[in-house]
Amino acid sequence: MYWQALRGRLLTRPSSYPGVSLMAVTVETGGKLAAQSDRRVNVVGTRAYETGTARTISGALLHVGNSLGLEMDVDTINGIESAYWTPRGEYFDFATGDSISALEMLQKIANAGKSRFLLSDGLATVNREGIKPWTGVITPHEMVEELQSGFTALSDDDYDGVDVTYVNGTTWAEETVKMPHSR
Repeated sequence: MYWQALRGRLLTRPSSYPGVSLMAVTVETGGKLAAQSDRRVNVVGTRAYETGTARTISGALLHVGNSLGLEMDVDTINGIESAYWTPRGEYFDFATGDSISALEMLQKIANAGKSRFLLSDGLATVNREGIKPWTGVITPHEMVEELQSGFTALSDDDYDGVDVTYVNGTTWAEETVKMPHSR
């Protein structure tokens, strides 16, 4: 963030600025700073959601969904937040300069919690991967030919690790980390 000619005069003080996020800064300068350094501010911002706690996956989902006017399945989202995301320490920390669709953003938020975003009959919700109860069993009676299964062993060309790329909050540089046990 850069500013030029830091001055302003408000004759009347509004009590709020609808739709605008504000930041107050107190600037103290001295004679030993470089000419440009008193005009630079680094900010690590954390969005405060109307519903939910900052950085939570549920808060991000509800914020985006409510801003679009979607009917959100609040009970399911909060249930998954309390059962999985919060106990496992899963958060949604994301910064972008790109323009993406609302659907892509909702999917990205849900993916942060190993979940899927679903929109069904006008209701926006999420579900999480995991152990699911059996809903049916396929027996020889339902099969029209023999059951076949296969197995392919890993080769040297197969992926066996994960590299995570993120934006460092201190240096603002994009960094890549190899996950443990990766080749």
